[in-house]
Amino acid sequence: MVAYISTKTTNYSQGVWTQTGFRSTSTVRAYIDLYRSSQLGPLLDGFFIDEVSNRWQATETASWGDHTAYYRSLFAEIRGLDARYVVVANPGSLPPDGLLNASAGGADTAVIFEGSLEQDWDPTVGGSTCLAHLWTQQRGSFAPGPWCPYVPGWDGVDALIADAERGFGAVGSELAALIYGASAATIGTIHIQALAANVTSLYASTSRKWDDVPSWWCQAIGQPESSTCVAAPPQPPPPPPPPPLLPSADARGTSLIVAIVAPIAAAVILLSVALLCWHWHLRPRKQRDAARATTTVSVDVEQMDAVVVETTGDAVANGACEAHRSGSSSCSSGAAPDSVRLLQNSFCARNSMQMMKFRDMVDSYTDRWRFLPLLMPGVDDPTWFERWQEGLNAASGVLVLFTGEYRERANSHVRSALRMEAAAIKERLARDPNFKLFALDPSKEGQGYGDLRLYLDAGETYMNKSSWLAFINVVDGLDGALPTGEYISENVQRRRQL
Repeated sequence: MVAYISTKTTNYSQGVWTQTGFRSTSTVRAYIDLYRSSQLGPLLDGFFIDEVSNRWQATETASWGDHTAYYRSLFAEIRGLDARYVVVANPGSLPPDGLLNASAGGADTAVIFEGSLEQDWDPTVGGSTCLAHLWTQQRGSFAPGPWCPYVPGWDGVDALIADAERGFGAVGSELAALIYGASAATIGTIHIQALAANVTSLYASTSRKWDDVPSWWCQAIGQPESSTCVAAPPQPPPPPPPPPLLPSADARGTSLIVAIVAPIAAAVILLSVALLCWHWHLRPRKQRDAARATTTVSVDVEQMDAVVVETTGDAVANGACEAHRSGSSSCSSGAAPDSVRLLQNSFCARNSMQMMKFRDMVDSYTDRWRFLPLLMPGVDDPTWFERWQEGLNAASGVLVLFTGEYRERANSHVRSALRMEAAAIKERLARDPNFKLFALDPSKEGQGYGDLRLYLDAGETYMNKSSWLAFINVVDGLDGALPTGEYISENVQRRRQL
């Protein structure tokens, strides 16, 4: 549980809030002390520092003072109060470099995205593209996700993005995102986009107010709906007015307001944070240092709902390379217009960034091809493979990211997700000689994102089909292939038991 701290003074005029400067350190410390001295103080894991300056504001409003020094001093003071406290900084976009890297005095977690799903994170949800929303189209665009709002090469974000793609060690802070306009139908795709960018904490809301509780609440925290977990809890009371400015020595009336309003604000904010803390699932720094990028999700496949409970990290770092599948809850050949043909995909989680770039290339720049929607599997979901195979049967082709990581995982065990998908692809090829198979390794020449587009536009039937089949046949011969029907039968039996 983290407690909310406002750090900027504001002015309200004609319906618009405008930041006017920093809150004094004594005011901020007073609120920190209020939280710590309350009955909930012993439950605190740290503080959520809001209104943190992003790198552009730090330059444009330099007259306020040294933005980086102000926040680094605040971070240090919080850690000095209790070494276990975590510091979550929310600039809403990219912070100054000096506010990153916890070991060097930066934040433990930095919120590098706060905005609309359709307008900022993934415009393809509304039928547009990231490129169309940029201030210039001359430099191309990044794929949907946290970097979508920025122009490559010109907005000064490329170095941070490169560090983020290399993982936690290169940035030194965990990355987080706040997204409004999400839904049960889009949360699965949001998750894979966040994972591809190494964004390890998500808060997805349907409302810009950030105060609604999704209908998939109970499912998200992994509990059955009951008296202690209801799908739509009562809305919290209205938030208090913005915290007052630091009172002067003779402003006794203002001091009285602070004494009365601040404890109420603290209680309301802490209650809201406690209710929604599963979105963050923050841990003490020493624990987080030992675990990065494992993904735990809870999925209702029947409703196509997928909710991120935690995204941390050992699985990717240690080579636990589970495949992310795509599919449809009601997948049929009529799911898309006759002029559009569907592609299924099979890939390893360590290659999720590459797959997202392939998907963006096909969905944004080809006229007659679209990837099937991503279907996120859950640890307690026995039906993911049936759903993935339904998508495969409705598709006209499949893209396999035939990378070294794919080979390693597919060769690890006969029941690995990639091997089950491979068996289904082989059966599909046997039934339909016109079914397209592209087994591509983007690290090799002629197998990149643009190459797939050229192959599709040119009507090519396959790429590296023989090499992929030869590999799968060899690993199947080592331990015996698992018939897909066997796994389906086990899943059906388990679902009936549940």
